[in-house]
Amino acid sequence: MIPILYETRLKVFTRDNYKCQHCGARATQIAHRIPNTKTCAKMYGREIVNHPHNLHAACNLDCNKRLQAKSWQWDEIADEIKSLTEQPF
Repeated sequence: MIPILYETRLKVFTRDNYKCQHCGARATQIAHRIPNTKTCAKMYGREIVNHPHNLHAACNLDCNKRLQAKSWQWDEIADEIKSLTEQPF
């Protein structure tokens, strides 16, 4: 597991208005669309796995799991993130 920078976590919570992106409850954690695993970090790079566009606010582990993308979607998500230029979100 690769830790998420505090600044990135704060940006994601602020962007998502501190609300779970699955159920709308108060968010207390960050969910990864592409999972935060060593395998995914090796496949896509840490910059992709912990990129703000790969992250969503979540309220609990159940919602966190529901926000995770299916494995067949990971390449598309990674390509989408790679195509982004340095832009504020």
